[in-house]
Amino acid sequence: MPQAIGKAVSEGELRRIICEPLAGDLLVKVANEIGDQLSKTLKASQIRAIFDEAQRIGALFRIGKFEEAVRRAYLLDPKIAYRAKRVTERDKKAGGAAELIAEVLVKALRIVLEKKDDRDEVRARYLRFLEFFEAIVAYHKAHGGKD
Repeated sequence: MPQAIGKAVSEGELRRIICEPLAGDLLVKVANEIGDQLSKTLKASQIRAIFDEAQRIGALFRIGKFEEAVRRAYLLDPKIAYRAKRVTERDKKAGGAAELIAEVLVKALRIVLEKKDDRDEVRARYLRFLEFFEAIVAYHKAHGGKD
């Protein structure tokens, strides 16, 4: 049985979201659940810095700068961990939500990068990761997440 990540997504579901191009329905369902959970305590600005960097990495993949994109994708992991810790230290109530999003994003990034020798697959997976992250941010706002 897949290990649960937070309260919203199992590892198996996350793998399908990242690896299967036709799992858009699952992506939307899970992003909605996570966005709802995050909206209760996490501010949009607490997610935004990581989301903006994720988008910049996506742009590198789109223009064919594969090595730089992969390097920066690996470096996103410690940035996520730092942000989650910082949020937790400043606001204990938001800490659980920060840890949830950090755990989901880090696990998703590992799935993206596990086939690092297959450029096309990594690029496709990263762009699906970015869609997933974008949907989480959108649902966070839709469920009343504050800025």
